Amino acid sequence: LISKGVIPVSFAYGDKLSIERALEISTPKLLVVITASQIAKTLEKEVVHGKIILDAAKAANVPHVILTSTELADDAPTQRTIFAPTGADHLHAKKELEEYIKGLGLPCYSILRSASFFENFSDHSLKNPLFRGRLSDLYEGWVQ
Repeated sequence: LISKGVIPVSFAYGDKLSIERALEISTPKLLVVITASQIAKTLEKEVVHGKIILDAAKAANVPHVILTSTELADDAPTQRTIFAPTGADHLHAKKELEEYIKGLGLPCYSILRSASFFENFSDHSLKNPLFRGRLSDLYEGWVQ
């Protein structure tokens, strides 16, 4: 990637100065922002981390920012139910970041609402469907 002009940098989630420095060094034309409560440890920190990165992107004049969100962010239940015992809090965190990026005044942004990632099929918390040798929720039309 370096031969193609990619400048690898590292930063610490939630560390405003390291994020600003990474953007200063790399001068990206495109920035993909991925937040996760697993990294942040809480949903509140996920939102804080996302806002820090988005603010830094604006300050660095990044031409295009892509925010990864999630399917159904608009439909996050407001109450806990049997189907969403936590009230789908992760959807609320994504929705809050979507609203934030919309009001930030970036020159160009996109919101990518992916429903799932293939890595999830080998996630131990999802009972390892790949390791059991069977995926029951993939359909032929989905895989090309």
